[in-house]
Amino acid sequence: MLFRSLDVSATELVILVGTAVLVARHVFRWVRSGRTESLLPTTATSDWLAAAFLACGLLALMPSEFIKQSLRELRWLIFEPVLAMYVVRATIRTESEVLRFLWASVVAGCLAAAISLIDLEAAGRLADVQTRAVAPYLSANHLALFLERTGPIAAGLLLFGR
Repeated sequence: MLFRSLDVSATELVILVGTAVLVARHVFRWVRSGRTESLLPTTATSDWLAAAFLACGLLALMPSEFIKQSLRELRWLIFEPVLAMYVVRATIRTESEVLRFLWASVVAGCLAAAISLIDLEAAGRLADVQTRAVAPYLSANHLALFLERTGPIAAGLLLFGR
């Protein structure tokens, strides 16, 4: 009953579980070795910018009249993307890992586009001008946002390689 009201998507669950695993691994290493080491290899300018972004998001909650909706938006738009950035920064460290991550993003975008086209064809609406592709997401906007991110990555990899 408690989890029905949380409104957590699969993507959010992956980000939260990934963060929990990363922190648990760090704590386990700390307990085993007895010395502390940073989760991140170095502190970058992007870390400070992400922290400032999060602080601004928290400050923006102050005048909110609808705190429950504002907290949900803060979680979706600010907190979880910052967590995802830190998980990526803490786990992907070499150039080959970066390339694998980028190519995996491109493959995921191609799969999402193929699934949406297959879904439209199966429904007989592929040639309909007023139909918007949705699958595998619940909203056409979500699919568009995902493809808007993977498209430039694919173009960059194809044009410039490494």
